[in-house]
Amino acid sequence: MQRFQIVSGTLGRHRIESGRLRGEEIAFTVGATTYRGRVDRDRMRVSAKLAGKLVEWTARPGLRP
Repeated sequence: MQRFQIVSGTLGRHRIESGRLRGEEIAFTVGATTYRGRVDRDRMRVSAKLAGKLVEWTARPGLRP
């Protein structure tokens, strides 16, 4: 759920903490992991530090059945 610049909800069974939305950027924490993303046209580029390693990926809308 989004209320102004505050984002809340869950990632799986884990609660999202410190969720913020600023323009095209989103950041939130789940457990010890902070996720950061930026919308770029039709995709979102996301990064997270997992087990001390930076992981990056791109999310795009998919086809729906």
